[in-house]
Amino acid sequence: MRSRTAEESRIHNGVGPSSRIGTVMVRNMGSQFDDAATWWKGERTWHAIASGISADALLGLSLHMEREGPYLRKECPLPPWEDFASILGGASRQLAEVAVLHGPSACLPAIALYTPHVSEAIMQADARYAAGSENWSLTKLSFLTFLQELRCFGQALPLDAEGAEARWLERLLAIRPRMEEADRFEAGFICILQGRTDLVRRFVRGGPLPRRLRPGQLFGRDIAALVRYLAVAVETQAGMDAIAPAWDDFLVQFPYLHTYRPVILNWYHLLLCGTIVLSVVGRRPRGTVADEVHNLVLRLAGAENGT
Repeated sequence: MRSRTAEESRIHNGVGPSSRIGTVMVRNMGSQFDDAATWWKGERTWHAIASGISADALLGLSLHMEREGPYLRKECPLPPWEDFASILGGASRQLAEVAVLHGPSACLPAIALYTPHVSEAIMQADARYAAGSENWSLTKLSFLTFLQELRCFGQALPLDAEGAEARWLERLLAIRPRMEEADRFEAGFICILQGRTDLVRRFVRGGPLPRRLRPGQLFGRDIAALVRYLAVAVETQAGMDAIAPAWDDFLVQFPYLHTYRPVILNWYHLLLCGTIVLSVVGRRPRGTVADEVHNLVLRLAGAENGT
């Protein structure tokens, strides 16, 4: 068992969602990471990241709305390689970033622009797939993330969304060779949220899932092991106490893995993981998750800054 860093201790002393001690470390995998491989110039802490990119997050979402709005409003024709699903999926990173750093209410103008086009996005993408499976791309994974984000913002989805999610997840299996590791983690989280834990092992390395859950495990920077662990937790109907240490540890690792080059975790990974932990396992209302994660990040950043 490894000893906790000062940052981990702050989380386990009540800053995060639990106050646990005596957890079991399974695998750190820190030796596989080069600490110099980063795109970030500041400290790799919650406070530094949140304060450093807060304004950029709002600007990024605003620019996406400005660039894609004319296509959604049909003021100009879409390029032949584009469809509404790729546009809405393309907003998933900016939406998650703004929701986590500023709260989901800051996303409302974007939600008002994007959500009326969900059903048309599904129809367009299904038509492209029917014309040839080679038209299926990773932007459809981003669209599935976009739908999950809407749920954790408390937004209602059209009736055809759930059927599309089931179809599209199966189709994404065919393009696994094109996925980066971060894409596979994203797909694994979505499998869990869609109740398809049987597909997790096909996206995330590690072979068949264990049949039993060992409560209290930590995984350090091994996010593949964490995704698989959460899948087992959902399959075995584990309680929050069993997985809270793994969630706390994920929060410790996030600033490092988000600022790693290449980026291993993005803001949508945080929201997806938070939805599994807080809503699926913790049984809190799905529509409150974005607010809860936002408030948690504020507490983490404030604790580091002594506020």
